[in-house]
Amino acid sequence: MSRSRRSGGGTPLFYSVIVTRDSAGAVTIEAVPSGEVSKREKACSEEYAQAYKAYLEAKKDNPSEPKPKKASVAVLEKSVRGKDKAETLAAKYREKYDAAQAKKAEKEEATTGAKPAEGKEESQEKKEG
Repeated sequence: MSRSRRSGGGTPLFYSVIVTRDSAGAVTIEAVPSGEVSKREKACSEEYAQAYKAYLEAKKDNPSEPKPKKASVAVLEKSVRGKDKAETLAAKYREKYDAAQAKKAEKEEATTGAKPAEGKEESQEKKEG
């Protein structure tokens, strides 16, 4: 049985949970049909190529222009049967990622002595409450 095989209703049977990072550094964790993963990888490569071209043009005028980050797609769960189960797994991975980012921010705060942004405190209080 192929992973891209569809049920009678036309919906995919298997999903993959992926994490994508764009050239700006934004991270997204989502469940997508398994057949979409290669399309996402190609889109990330194209996005990076465009960002790099823009960087080369901008670097001519401003030599201190930061180089764009390489866009990437990583598969966290390769073959999950059913969209609901894949969405549940994606939500768990998002929670783990958010917790790790919060811990990282706290660690940076402790080393720099800076006060965290108010928006972060409010979102953490909502999660706890």
